[in-house]
Amino acid sequence: MKLLLTLAAVAATAVASAQAPLNPALPDLTGVWQRAEYRPAAKPPLLPEAAKLYAERKAARAKGDKTLDPSSACLPEGIPRLMLKAEPFELLQRPTLVAFAYQINRLSRVAYLNEPVAKEDGDYYLGESTAKWDGDTLVIDTRGFNDITWLDDTGLPHGTAMHVTERLQLAKGGQRLVNRITIEDAENYSAPWDLTVNYERSKSPRFPEDVCAEKIGGSKPRPKK
Repeated sequence: MKLLLTLAAVAATAVASAQAPLNPALPDLTGVWQRAEYRPAAKPPLLPEAAKLYAERKAARAKGDKTLDPSSACLPEGIPRLMLKAEPFELLQRPTLVAFAYQINRLSRVAYLNEPVAKEDGDYYLGESTAKWDGDTLVIDTRGFNDITWLDDTGLPHGTAMHVTERLQLAKGGQRLVNRITIEDAENYSAPWDLTVNYERSKSPRFPEDVCAEKIGGSKPRPKK
């Protein structure tokens, strides 16, 4: 598997472009955001094999079995799942990119503005993202996924050719961020489908460290060095 960008890489990239001023004609999405409202798709158009896999995952979760969930093994939660969680994330906007730093497992991703769309043959947990402005809406195009992650906490599957489009737009005087997400995955779904998640600006500019760590000896925590 290819390694994800670290937070240090995100910071270094952002600092490199920090000297250039933002376009005053564009909204500034910079800030810490917390999920406020999430409207999942009523019934994603699952194809038969995908529906069978989804049913198996839901049945396991209903029994309290989380072993099928890759996040239970501390693997990264992918896109759009990371964007649907209740934990906060920080969004940093620069003239050439937007960077996301998530509280969950200190994950991060960068969407480069006005770059060629990523290829579908990547092997990333969070995919590869590019972005562009469509009026006052930031459109993020993400491709190049592996097929390990779940789309959401319920276990919706996806394939490696999945294409995720996010349309982020400020609302309520800049205090709310609306993310309209479109999933295209012909391997698992008969048609593209949408979901929407809203975030509120956090009153706290910081969030605590939240690192997924393996356990040693059952419930015993990893010993400190």
